[in-house]
Amino acid sequence: MDRYAVRPLDLTTDGAAFAALLARNISGLDPNAAEQKAQRAYLDNPEGHGQAFALEAADAPGVAGALCLQNRRWHHARSAFAVACLADFSVDADHRSLGPALRLVRHAVEACPTPVLYGFPNRLARGLVARAGLRSMGRMSRFGKPLSLRALGRGPRATRGRRLLAGLHGLADPLLRLWDAGLAWRRGLGWRASEAAFGEPWLDAPWTARNAALLLSTRDARTVAWRYASDLKHDWRLARVDDRLGRPMGHVVWRLADGIAEIGDLHGRDLPKGLTPLLLAFAPFARRHGALALSIECLSSAAALTAIRHAGFLPYASGDEVLGRWPDDFAWPEAAFLTGFDRDTH
Repeated sequence: MDRYAVRPLDLTTDGAAFAALLARNISGLDPNAAEQKAQRAYLDNPEGHGQAFALEAADAPGVAGALCLQNRRWHHARSAFAVACLADFSVDADHRSLGPALRLVRHAVEACPTPVLYGFPNRLARGLVARAGLRSMGRMSRFGKPLSLRALGRGPRATRGRRLLAGLHGLADPLLRLWDAGLAWRRGLGWRASEAAFGEPWLDAPWTARNAALLLSTRDARTVAWRYASDLKHDWRLARVDDRLGRPMGHVVWRLADGIAEIGDLHGRDLPKGLTPLLLAFAPFARRHGALALSIECLSSAAALTAIRHAGFLPYASGDEVLGRWPDDFAWPEAAFLTGFDRDTH
């Protein structure tokens, strides 16, 4: 008799079992936070509850594994369509052999009702997802921008040489500020960033005025608030970017960790060209809030990557590979703009 079975997981009734599974498999996550995750990430999703699947073992009680399809909506050429994001792939240690884990992934992929399905599998799950039929959509590109030489002395990569260079920040930092001021004068358009709160209605204006040629996830006020309220880390902040007349031009979602301002998402009018003034407005704002450097990742067109470089960012690493399934006539990846916004929410 087959030891394993996969069944639908109803998060309205099986939420406690799902939360217990997440708490067992995600470091630092307690059952209470995991229950909040189930509620916020799925049941509160503006696009609907999505689907979830449970792996069960005949000789073990409860849920041994789970994989969810988180509902998202993408927009392109003034049309909108539902997509699904692979999320919360968790299997208990006693059941992580190839057979049951692959069965769970294949079941979810085959049951997915949308033509587009994607995910950011980690190193251990990437092979399973590929064997289930998903193919590469590309890799996220990572960029960094120094705001102070002190950033070189932070983190595990801070070698003795880097720490020595960091000690010269008193001489170098004024030059970095001068460089940023020159970039802002040439390309910043006079835009300014200020603190804002998730859910504020001004976010709808840049979203409504988006570039229809781009392929984007929904970024209205309600969806941006949902995405970051459902993130278990709860340390994301929002910056509003206005033009010279005080009109909202876009937003930056960010958080500060060990002096690095990680940009989780950004969006605005006139992308991809508008990325340059958006980032140039955010840089002095982040510096005032204690950031020593900025970091961003995205999967996008060459024009968007050029606009990021024009704001003084430098590529420093290849990020995670995005795997997915999509129709042959799908406009990918030339028209796409994916950020951390499009990831799972933990």
